Amino acid sequence: MSLLVLAKVQLGPSQLWVKPAVGGVATCIPDARWRGDVQWLDLFAHADVGSADLAALLRALPVPEGRTQCHADPRDAAKIAALEAVGFRREAVLPNQFREGDTWRDAWLFGKG
Repeated sequence: MSLLVLAKVQLGPSQLWVKPAVGGVATCIPDARWRGDVQWLDLFAHADVGSADLAALLRALPVPEGRTQCHADPRDAAKIAALEAVGFRREAVLPNQFREGDTWRDAWLFGKG
């Protein structure tokens, strides 16, 4: 399993204290549904984290060679741009994959390899 955390350090106005802030987390694990032949990538980030920082996080994450997949909310432009920047392509639309309040939402499946 691979886990990488994007963290930025913010200095306070007095420069006497440090406030760490986690901006995003990425994990990559074998997907048991495919007997480990496919890796599953999870990427979560604060809304203020941009696609360039997410792409840098993905480039730093050790991902085994071969097939890797990841879900994305179609409204998450930063995550989608980051996935595409490191070679992922949208492969499928999964209708009504998750619920937000009373509304069912689609998910996009991205793949690489």
